[in-house]
Amino acid sequence: MKKGFLTLAFGKALYIQMAKALAISMRLHGLKSPLAIVTDTSDLEINHLFDKVIKYNPSYGSGVSQKIHVDLYTPFEETIFIDSDCLVYKNPELLWNTYKTNQPFGIMGAKTLTSSDQHYAVNNLKVFLKILNLSKMHDINTGIFYFDNTAMKSLFFEKCREIYNDRDRLPFKVFKDSPVNDEPIFAAALEILSINPLKWDEVNILGFASGKLKNINKINVLNGNSYFIRDGLAVHPMVIHFHVYSQNFFIYRREIKRLEIQNKFIADLLSLILLFPKCTIFSLRYSIRKTYNTFIFPALCKSLSPKSYEKLSSIAKKILNNK
Repeated sequence: MKKGFLTLAFGKALYIQMAKALAISMRLHGLKSPLAIVTDTSDLEINHLFDKVIKYNPSYGSGVSQKIHVDLYTPFEETIFIDSDCLVYKNPELLWNTYKTNQPFGIMGAKTLTSSDQHYAVNNLKVFLKILNLSKMHDINTGIFYFDNTAMKSLFFEKCREIYNDRDRLPFKVFKDSPVNDEPIFAAALEILSINPLKWDEVNILGFASGKLKNINKINVLNGNSYFIRDGLAVHPMVIHFHVYSQNFFIYRREIKRLEIQNKFIADLLSLILLFPKCTIFSLRYSIRKTYNTFIFPALCKSLSPKSYEKLSSIAKKILNNK
């Protein structure tokens, strides 16, 4: 097959549900290209929503580590990968206009990071860059990216896997159920191979359901309304990425329910009854965790000895990460 979209969804039932919602949103808004999924589910609905179902290979790693192997999964000559925690609000075929360029790999990049900066998925960016003999790399988001089937594409993913295999020597942070986060790996490989990222555009292309949000409750995947304000910036993106903690927020779960039922009134009513209480509890827990990590814990640590700090840090992580 010449070109198509690819996503990953395996493990928890929630991830399968998210992938199905992604597929429905893409078809609702005009998908023409074939859609493939890498999965381990036996859910029969997957076969109706996706044109190609590819068997998940656990030897490629856990969690987001799988993303550095998507070149080995894809059945397409040209591929746009899209995370299963995204929803599409405009015609997804328009993504080809943004992500397909004259490069073998297309991904949007924000600011340039140097050794004096921080990266959320790396313990020490200065050390990370030094080990890889880099002076800088871009801050990227791997929610959507394009790749073709050329030799340079293969070189890119091989470099990603080389960095991943060297992870014990690099100061990565553990990310959810993966030993690393894929984003600093992709960013480093881009820099090493001198592949320039695409212009960052969260206003029109890829928006994020994180940060300080306003009017996010008014989005509606059924009619394509994606307008909201993020950190003071008004956005109306083609795709909204409900990444990390926002996957458990009420707004996202309500959007999924709307796609499943295809009726806004009934879906919103059921969401209030079935989803709102659980999502509210999660939001409260998240707010408490964020406040503790941002203000309380750092203040406590200032008055502790290094040994006490290490002990308290270990205890706090166990408590805060307990689901």
